[in-house]
Amino acid sequence: MKASLIAIVFALYFCPSCEDSNLESDTSLSSFFIENQFFPISKAGLVNYDPNPDKSVYEGFMNVLLFVTEGIDFAEQISGELELKGAGALMGIVFFSENETSLAPRDYFINLRPPYKVNDIGIGFYSLDFNE
Repeated sequence: MKASLIAIVFALYFCPSCEDSNLESDTSLSSFFIENQFFPISKAGLVNYDPNPDKSVYEGFMNVLLFVTEGIDFAEQISGELELKGAGALMGIVFFSENETSLAPRDYFINLRPPYKVNDIGIGFYSLDFNE
């Protein structure tokens, strides 16, 4: 019985699937779902804010991960600050990390009250009708 079960599992593992496994034919889009609507994500960006010197509000770096739909572009002002141009929907997540340029792979915790610690998610926000 055990040998036949192993043979069946082995055969199923190596049998070709009937699905098309061509990744280029995958037309699914990344999107966010708000108020019973899907919004396809066309771009994403990571915005970093400097550390809080006395750590009274947050530790580490405050980062905002922005997702925007078609019609919104990222631009940089002369001062170096991010500027969003255009119209569409956007969604953002504010998180706190020990690194200013990336989101470290680990568990993050929702914390809605300062002071925020490294690995906290502070707040999320969205606008379905952003227009510069």
